[in-house]
Amino acid sequence: MDPLLKGQTVDIALTHLSLSGALINPSGKDQKDFLKFQELMLASWENEGLYMGFRFSNFGIDSDAADISGITYNNASAVGLCLAIYGASAKGLMCPPDLKKEAFVAKMNLHPAHLIERQTVSILPTGSGNDPFGVNGSRYPVPDDPYLLVNGGDLDDLEF
Repeated sequence: MDPLLKGQTVDIALTHLSLSGALINPSGKDQKDFLKFQELMLASWENEGLYMGFRFSNFGIDSDAADISGITYNNASAVGLCLAIYGASAKGLMCPPDLKKEAFVAKMNLHPAHLIERQTVSILPTGSGNDPFGVNGSRYPVPDDPYLLVNGGDLDDLEF
């Protein structure tokens, strides 16, 4: 498969807007604006911890539609939907609620699921905790040392 270009994801966004009736006839200026919006939107996604592998422009937010985006094909629809909403709000266009909902769901599906690991103690009832004053000591067991050395080794001998 050929790599996905930046202009192709912009075309996906503009197609969504034209099909929804928010932007009937996108112009060349609209495409240039959406190329800038794409750079800004995906840069802000990295602040959220969402890395798409996007190749940012070397010239600030001015990018070329023929540049390789770095976005994979399975993420292109979600990026296009979110770019449509982002660009439409920046240009003062009204988007239908269905398009906003679809973009929201698509973006949430891009976030990886992180499960929180919790150490449980079976002998304590639910809701009990440590002594706030430290009088009786901690009721939770001390966690195992992840750097526990066996056979009398030294920490300096470990290789990572």
